[in-house]
Amino acid sequence: MAGKAEFRKYGNRGAYHWDAFSRSIRRHNPYLAGRYRLVLELLECAKLPGRRLLDIGCGDGALSYLMTMAGWDVTGLDYSPTGLGFARDKFMEEGAAASFMRGDSCMLPVKDGSLDAVVAADIIEHLTEQEAFLAEIARVLKPGGAAVITTPVKVTEIPVDPEHVREFYPEEFRETLGRYFGSVEIIQSHPADCVARYNRQYRFLGVVGRMKPYKYIYNVMSSYVGNNPFLGSGGGGYTQMSAICRKR
Repeated sequence: MAGKAEFRKYGNRGAYHWDAFSRSIRRHNPYLAGRYRLVLELLECAKLPGRRLLDIGCGDGALSYLMTMAGWDVTGLDYSPTGLGFARDKFMEEGAAASFMRGDSCMLPVKDGSLDAVVAADIIEHLTEQEAFLAEIARVLKPGGAAVITTPVKVTEIPVDPEHVREFYPEEFRETLGRYFGSVEIIQSHPADCVARYNRQYRFLGVVGRMKPYKYIYNVMSSYVGNNPFLGSGGGGYTQMSAICRKR
C-alpha cells in the first residue's frame, strides 16, 4: 500500500519520537533530536511569507509539536490511527494546538497551492509510490513554497530496516526530487562513526555487558549542553540527508 501501512514500531515502543527532547539521560534520543533540529533550521532559512504547514507522516506528533512551538500553523497527517492517537493525547498533555487528520500521503486531502511548507521526515523510504508522493507535495505547495524531506542515506541495495521499501544515494535523491521542484539543496548529517560509537557495547572488567558509555555521553551533550554530536563532522560517510526543495 502506498502511504497506508500501520507503523509497527508504535505497537512495540509507544510514542517514542517524543524521546527526541526528553531530558532523561537514559531516554533522550540525540539522533532524532538532530534530525528535527535540521528540519526546523531549514524551514526558517527558507524565509517563507506564510506559516501554513503540513507535516506528512506526523506519527505521534513529536516533530509537529516542535514546529508548532516555533510558530508554524501545523496540520499533521498520518494513516496510522495509533500514531494519531498518540499525537492528539500528547498535544492535549502539553496544552498545544494543531490539527490532525488521517489520510494517504500519496493522495493528500489538501487543495492545490494552499500550503507555504510541507515536511516529510523519514517517510519517503517507506512508500511504494514515491513519485506520486512527490507529485502530491508539489501540487499542494504555493508557488515559491518549500518542502523539507528527510531520509536515510542508502548503504546497501536491500535496506537493512524491513520497514523501508526503497532508499536513495544522495545524488539519486537529488535527481529524483529535481523532477518535481525548481531547486533542491541536500544537507548530509549523522556521521556513520558517531552512530557506531553511540551504539557500541564495551567490555567491563573482562565481561561483555550492555554498557554503552557513548550513548550517555551523547545524550548529555545533546539534551543539556546543546551540542549534538550527530550534527558534527565525522568519518565513514553520513547516514541521514535532509533536502530543502522550492516549488517552481
